[in-house]
Amino acid sequence: MKKKGKKLVKTLIIIAVILGVLMAAVAIAGPKLDPTGYRYVLGGWLKSYVTPTVKQVEEVKEKTDGIIHGVCHPKDDIEGILSANIDWVRFDLYDTVFDADGNETEGYKRYKEDCKKYAEAGIKVMCVTPYPDAYLYSPYFGGNEAEQKVSTVDPRTEEGLAYVAMEARYMAQDLQGYVGGLQITNEMPVDRFRQPLTLEEAAKYVAVQLEATADVKGDIIVGYNVADFLMYQYYTMLEDYNQYCDYLGIDLYLGCFENTFKTTFWYDMILRGFYAQSKLPILLCEFGYIGAGQALTDEERSEFLGQFGYSTEEEAAADILNLIENENFNSRIRERLYEEVPDKNPETLRDLLFNSQNTNNYRQHFYEELNNGYQLTEYKHNREDQARFYTDVIGKLSKMDFVIGCFAYCWKDSSSCYICDSPNCPVETGWGFIDLEGNCKPSYYALKKAYEEWK
Repeated sequence: MKKKGKKLVKTLIIIAVILGVLMAAVAIAGPKLDPTGYRYVLGGWLKSYVTPTVKQVEEVKEKTDGIIHGVCHPKDDIEGILSANIDWVRFDLYDTVFDADGNETEGYKRYKEDCKKYAEAGIKVMCVTPYPDAYLYSPYFGGNEAEQKVSTVDPRTEEGLAYVAMEARYMAQDLQGYVGGLQITNEMPVDRFRQPLTLEEAAKYVAVQLEATADVKGDIIVGYNVADFLMYQYYTMLEDYNQYCDYLGIDLYLGCFENTFKTTFWYDMILRGFYAQSKLPILLCEFGYIGAGQALTDEERSEFLGQFGYSTEEEAAADILNLIENENFNSRIRERLYEEVPDKNPETLRDLLFNSQNTNNYRQHFYEELNNGYQLTEYKHNREDQARFYTDVIGKLSKMDFVIGCFAYCWKDSSSCYICDSPNCPVETGWGFIDLEGNCKPSYYALKKAYEEWK
């Protein structure tokens, strides 16, 4: 008994030391994580290994016909998608369902036709319901986003939320047979997607839709997604609405938009943490790895700044207003900066343009690179490592019984970045499995094989 007792004490001490090291590592490596996150990531990760797979996982898999092998933004390439063992696609509805007269909008009609096209080809659709600004500035209800004129359907009000809930309920009924799932809007912890709503208002926006669809969704699975460093804080606001969810969606772009989580081990940590906390089937609604855009060298960066008349970033930042007004400065970035900083405060502009720790920064778009350090230690940002990433990460996912599938981002490379409009910016152009000439990249073959093996 004494030997067993000593062994138990020794084991507990080792566990305590490991936990202490992990907590210290997270505190050092992840300074932006809100305090709630430490409990979910560390406690949840450990707890997940002794958490039985909930019955709801198998129930959801019955609705989805097994593991979801998905891709985002399919670009109507049905033949190509089917060739890659993809059986789900995910894309957004940007319009309201109805106009002020109660008629379905043209945008909603087109969306439904697209869903029908995929359904007829045997491909299920994950419908991402409208963002808050689709209602807030709806032209059908007197809104105008360019003029910042708010419509009569304001999701920050009880009346507006009631209308939004009505449309969500209608979609859950009307899209039966056309879609396999509803994702209630997208990435509300990211402020550019929820603006001008606060995080609390965005959570209410999601909550009323989850509740409204609960008793009419039939075979459609319904949930929402979390993302960015506020994902844990946001989740706690919606935790009481888990009862209305078929899944919890998580979006992870590790090694692309942050320099904190350097290894794919964080996929285990974050997914397991949320599963143990939520007891919901986990769906990776967006994930991927940029296949281009390695960080510039100091010499390349100086050469880039030379076109504006500066030799160092410090010089450019000190003269921020003249830099932004320079004829060679990206006009779309200029517009966005002035939209976000209408008083043109130099300090705020400097922070937004150059501070990589600002989650809304435009630094990468300005330099047309990925910031130094923004990559996983195992993978560079090139086509070959992008392919290895998918092989390895999907292999990880396939071993987690509580994960019901994933949507890789995205099917094709883009001709330009939607944020800065530049064709040379890798931030939003280098994600695809198919390049701009229609050729399959190495990642296409990696995805195809990984999906084939994940049953």
